Amino acid sequence: MKELELTFVVVTYNSDFYKLKMTLQSIIEQQDVIFDVVISDDGSENDNTEQIINFFQQNNFSNYHIIRKEKNEGTVKNCIRAINESDGEYIKIISPGDYINTTTTMRKWLDYIKDNNLHWSFCDVNYYESCDENIKILNKGSHPIFMKSYKNNQLEAIRYNYLVLGDSVIGASTLCERVLLYEYLKRIEKSVKYAEDYAYRIMIWDGVYPGFFNKKGIFYEIGTGISTNKRRKWTKILHSEWDETSRIILRDAYKNENDRRIQKAINLQLKLKRFGHYSRVIRREIKRIIA
Repeated sequence: MKELELTFVVVTYNSDFYKLKMTLQSIIEQQDVIFDVVISDDGSENDNTEQIINFFQQNNFSNYHIIRKEKNEGTVKNCIRAINESDGEYIKIISPGDYINTTTTMRKWLDYIKDNNLHWSFCDVNYYESCDENIKILNKGSHPIFMKSYKNNQLEAIRYNYLVLGDSVIGASTLCERVLLYEYLKRIEKSVKYAEDYAYRIMIWDGVYPGFFNKKGIFYEIGTGISTNKRRKWTKILHSEWDETSRIILRDAYKNENDRRIQKAINLQLKLKRFGHYSRVIRREIKRIIA
């Protein structure tokens, strides 16, 4: 039997089964890729296990594993559990409501990441909103915003934009080596509960840079997940967890002058936030430090 190239990690919590089914459908339709699927539920009140099994049976797909946790522990621990049960060389984390764009997306994406000797990558996305069982494509800008630095391989610009300005990738748009992703999730596990994609911020700090797969790889639903939820509670939690990754970075010994400048800028951010200053004040002071 050939080794698995890819494991799809589907993280669920009180998920709508119709959306989960559509996500799974987009996964099992992938062509020319050897993969399995791990569905990891983080203590949902609704148990969709029987429906999931029926879905796979009806589609003659057997290479899957379901994990159910009785108590909700957060997305980071949920991802770690799932990766522990994964055998694929690469991990694609995806949530119900997000879909793989075409049947050849993952084959092309894996070829890109291997041909360019990358450890992880992110793709372009189609943003959409759900309207009953229809979708509305949204005209939104790229994320990260400063794409020129990725296209031109400007590593220090990528690092500054990501670490200091918070110009980060969308977690749903990423594809990463299994061993690497597990290592960095474990590094943030004690500090970050929900924002599993903040592991990529620590990778950037360590100089592990992504490549941009310049294709619309994912349909990404806006307004339902933690990162695009407009409720003030989740915004506050995500900001707090971002600050926790800042503290992880600050605890590292700097290796060169660029490291020192970035740490100084991040430290200033934390201090100014404590006093309630606005971001324009933060950015002005940071530019002075970086200059």
